[in-house]
Amino acid sequence: MRHTTREKTMDLFTPLTLGDLRLDNRIVMAPMTRRRADADGTPTKLQAEYYAQRAGLGLIITEGVYPSREARGYPGQPGIITSEQAAGWARVADAVHDAGATIAMQIMHGGRVTHPDITGTERIVAPRACLTNIAGTRR
Repeated sequence: MRHTTREKTMDLFTPLTLGDLRLDNRIVMAPMTRRRADADGTPTKLQAEYYAQRAGLGLIITEGVYPSREARGYPGQPGIITSEQAAGWARVADAVHDAGATIAMQIMHGGRVTHPDITGTERIVAPRACLTNIAGTRR
């Protein structure tokens, strides 16, 4: 059966289940660098507002979030390594959920663009070493 342009457009607004995620529609916001975190990488109220404003989308994928100090790639990038950062992300997620949307966090390592002046550490590690530190075991 041949679909018209209108029928294809209508498909974008139909619900979709992806594993355990039930999305209200099939529109996904790709991750984009925002640089709105505090100096210590804690997500701010502005980030919660930014993501909640986009709650009409089926799925929101956050900006890249660093999982270890060595993985931080740029100032203003949010992290997920301290209790303050986790609480900041909980506020973001709550704002998005309260607005009726689903949000997923993109974990990101800065790679070769990291620098001790940004990370606050003397050593720069590759993404695999970073993930090994998080997981506690080598895979």
